[in-house]
Amino acid sequence: LDRNPVEKYAHLASFEEIKANDYNLNITRYVDTFEDEEEVDIPLTQKEIKDLEEQLADVQRKMTSVIKELGYDS
Repeated sequence: LDRNPVEKYAHLASFEEIKANDYNLNITRYVDTFEDEEEVDIPLTQKEIKDLEEQLADVQRKMTSVIKELGYDS
């Protein structure tokens, strides 16, 4: 059986290493599964939201205009 370490997946711990960890077999003691999160550009995201809101308002105005032209306004 091939037991090789695989980064972020598997680690072959020695008995001494397990003993040093007080026999704790929690995976995170031996395998670093942490992955960096993508950084969010807040100002850019706010601008994108504002642009989308403006586009939505424009579409809603156009829809209201078409509904009025069709005689469906209340």
